[in-house]
Amino acid sequence: MEGQHHAIQRVNTEWLALCAGLKPGLRIATDAGAVGSIVDRYRTAGFHVLLDNGRVGIEGRARILVYVARGAREAAALRSIERLIMAPEASPRSKATFTREFGLRLGYPSCCVESFARRTERGGGRFQPDDRDRVDPDFVHAHEANVNQPDWRINNLLMRQFASLISFAPSRFDCARAVDQAAEILALVRKHAHAAEQSLEAMMRRALAIYPSGRRVWVQVTDARVTDAWPPGGMPGSLVDVGNAEAAVQCVGALVADGRLCGLGEPRPIVLSFG
Repeated sequence: MEGQHHAIQRVNTEWLALCAGLKPGLRIATDAGAVGSIVDRYRTAGFHVLLDNGRVGIEGRARILVYVARGAREAAALRSIERLIMAPEASPRSKATFTREFGLRLGYPSCCVESFARRTERGGGRFQPDDRDRVDPDFVHAHEANVNQPDWRINNLLMRQFASLISFAPSRFDCARAVDQAAEILALVRKHAHAAEQSLEAMMRRALAIYPSGRRVWVQVTDARVTDAWPPGGMPGSLVDVGNAEAAVQCVGALVADGRLCGLGEPRPIVLSFG
């Protein structure tokens, strides 16, 4: 099938950015099987590492949280702030306030932090605060951040496939500050993981459809109709989502109008042409 991705050596852009001083700290959500190697790698490199447990994402999945920074105080601050965000008694406004501080301490652009905090305050997966139904938070973000010419370098929708230069949701898919950060990280990839650059770029440039459920597929659109579709391949170790394969079969032949797939339910899946 056209555009199929063959597994390549995985490139850890977060590691590259932290070591180069482009990011002041990291927060990594992982599981018991992987946490040991993550901690060893960062501590061996001289970083301060702290651990915590928490439930993350709209589904509340239990994860081990790893906080990494150059200083012990900075790592402790990251952990303390996220505990405040996740506290059951925290109000939506408080969660948004602490989310802003957390994002800035991770080195994200302030405009992107602010847009994410607003979504946090109204509730993950909601377009409006009083919405009864929720969709996948990435779908809400794609709806709000979409532009006529999205920049592939800040395509953050393939993080589950480990194909991303940034680890935050850009305020817009043409946000200049996000693009500047991504461009610096791309330069690091070229320098330290040149073999991965071509495949990484090819993955991130492909037109992508995202569904309200969070399912996402690469699509080929010809004359306003989907002529081919396939689930995103990933770097070694990435998650395999059976739902993506089902969505790829479902959307072939669908009409594309106003950047949305037609005939597949409401709200209509969004097509982002990153190429």
